[in-house]
Amino acid sequence: MRCSIPGGGGVDILAGFVFSPNAIASAPLVTEARVPAVVMNASSAHIPLLSPYIARVSFSTWHAAFPMGRYAHDELGCNRGAIGYSDYSPGVDSGLAFSTGLEAAGGMLVADVPMGGPGEVPDFVPFLRRVIDADPDCLWVFVPAGAHNAALLEAYVETGMRSRGIKLLGPGALTQIARLQQIGDEAVGLMSMHHYSADYDTPANRAFVAAWRQAYGPDTTPGFMAVGGWDGMAAIAHAITAQDGNVTAEGTMEALAGWSFESPRGSITIDPETRDIIHDQHVHEVVPGNPRPTVKVVRTYPQVRDPCKALRVGECE
Repeated sequence: MRCSIPGGGGVDILAGFVFSPNAIASAPLVTEARVPAVVMNASSAHIPLLSPYIARVSFSTWHAAFPMGRYAHDELGCNRGAIGYSDYSPGVDSGLAFSTGLEAAGGMLVADVPMGGPGEVPDFVPFLRRVIDADPDCLWVFVPAGAHNAALLEAYVETGMRSRGIKLLGPGALTQIARLQQIGDEAVGLMSMHHYSADYDTPANRAFVAAWRQAYGPDTTPGFMAVGGWDGMAAIAHAITAQDGNVTAEGTMEALAGWSFESPRGSITIDPETRDIIHDQHVHEVVPGNPRPTVKVVRTYPQVRDPCKALRVGECE
């Protein structure tokens, strides 16, 4: 559909934002220019609060970390918890969310360990040894997906945290299917809280995974970033259609408020009050599979609104 561009040039809608610092830095410009921005990945909880022209279709760090703090205490026996995180906005955010949930359930935080930055991959072994010294029952981690995550898992094995009985927990990046393909049986037993896995056996997800593999190859697997992009483009298409192609900032934000969609991850809605996503959160456990370990959903928290905004803590005050 053709979109009108006032004055013959300019941008009607921005989309993307993989990293939270980029989205945070762009928020004042988005407001000044009155150009709606659809965030497809960046996860610091307060990002939609920074501009009335930001809507998010991905996730907030609090969506997963806060309920996992409660679950860890109530279901996994984690009375003494530790947090380890890359020291930048979403990492700090995620650690606070987990510890808030853990303490609300009656547990206690015994170690708070920043683990380098999001740029160069650090040696995680010294950080994990600090965690071991605190003798926790579980460790919640947040590091960037990819090389950071792989190095962290290697350090977890190397330091013997598994044999000490310290449960490793994290958001979905910890148990991405592509990563499980690489680390094999060492991943069995890991647990995460997340909104998506390519292993979800639903009609929408089966169709999405099949289309992905047809486009990119039978040995490739979509992850949460792919789903964020898919849902983001569906949201933009809806906003354009709702305005008959005559796109304005106010019209776009009005169209996105309360928009619902049947995503490969399940049912999603953009909260009309916060402009953040509402979606299911699932406890994932990595179990043996053939030819690779697979993700099993052991519990679902339906239609979670961002707890950070509801509780008005941290950057959401």
